[in-house]
Amino acid sequence: MRILINTWSGLGPPAGVGHYAAQLADALRQTVAEHDAVSSFPDGWLAQLYRQWNAPPKRLAPSKRAAGVSLPCFQRTAGVVPSWHRWYKQCKSRLTRWSEKAHALLRGTLAWFLERQFRAQRATLYHEPNFVPLTYNLPFVVTVHDLSPLVCPAWHPQYRVRWLERHLGASLRQAQHIIAVSGFSRDELQRWCGISADRIYVVYPGVRREIRPLPRTLVEAQLRRMGLPRGYLLYVGTLEPRKNLERVLRAYLQLPRSQRLCMPFVLVGKYGWAAERIAELISRAGPSEGVVALGYVPERYLATLYNGARALVYPSLYEGFGLPPVEMLACGGRVVVSDLPVFRETLGPFAHRIPAEDTDGWYRILHQLAAGNLEELSSPEARHRWASRFDWLNCGRQTWAIYKIPPLAIRLAA
Repeated sequence: MRILINTWSGLGPPAGVGHYAAQLADALRQTVAEHDAVSSFPDGWLAQLYRQWNAPPKRLAPSKRAAGVSLPCFQRTAGVVPSWHRWYKQCKSRLTRWSEKAHALLRGTLAWFLERQFRAQRATLYHEPNFVPLTYNLPFVVTVHDLSPLVCPAWHPQYRVRWLERHLGASLRQAQHIIAVSGFSRDELQRWCGISADRIYVVYPGVRREIRPLPRTLVEAQLRRMGLPRGYLLYVGTLEPRKNLERVLRAYLQLPRSQRLCMPFVLVGKYGWAAERIAELISRAGPSEGVVALGYVPERYLATLYNGARALVYPSLYEGFGLPPVEMLACGGRVVVSDLPVFRETLGPFAHRIPAEDTDGWYRILHQLAAGNLEELSSPEARHRWASRFDWLNCGRQTWAIYKIPPLAIRLAA
């Protein structure tokens, strides 16, 4: 069997679907037998061109200090409202029209290259890890992460919602198999799209082996290089409305300033869609009030950031899986999340859960963290053991087993 997996979204600074695609492709290559093969699309010059265009930062820049809090300059826009947000707001309607046209043109071009590579490598199956395949002319398997564009369209650009409403149904109908990243996502597919359970397979993503408990001396040395104190709050993910960061930041800013400067709130991730309000709030607060926005951080620094944090705060309104809380558990750290069904599934009894829209609840738990009297739900070792079940090699083996299952139509005919 020869598999072609679309890793286009993982060629730039990986996040979300791109991280999943890149890690799954690596895991599959370690899983296959000698007579099987796994290839990534795109390859060759096209992949190299995109990597160079979207190259992440290669090293840490010197840190800057503000009011006793260090600000590592992973990117020049950290803590500053990006100018493109203002431009986007002014040109929103025009940008939306051009986005749809550009999106269709890009996908059509990529589909041509993908079909060409599929035939040249004599592949037998194409895996699309991002909801909708580039082409329907090939046998394919699709991964669905979440249905937030359908559940709450206000969290996404209009063109993305319209495009998914137009194409997701055909993708799910024509896919040989559908992979969901959690039992919650499987249930959402059944509820919102009417997909029968026998066509959906739940395969959990994994945690990279580098994400693990690190020696205290190593963590402290690396944090000094980054210009960060130990014992900060940490958020990892895109800065966008669905992540509910504005609510939690406002709760954090109600803490006494002395507590905030002893427990800075470190935000790791790029600005996403409709991030104007959260960007303005971060800009107004800034490091002098304890809010440190690092922007995109290369993956090699994440283990240090997890290990140095007092707790990871992840207040999302909706998630299909939510990898950062699991990664924090893998480092033995404490996790505070919104009370979502998927987090009950993936984090078990090892996370503090707060109703997503309970501002007072977020304030109380942040105050407890700052005061050092938040109840320990488990030991760091127990948290690490729980997270060890999420392994990329297991994900690769389970996904490969799904590739080998005949499509439902063939099974019914037999």
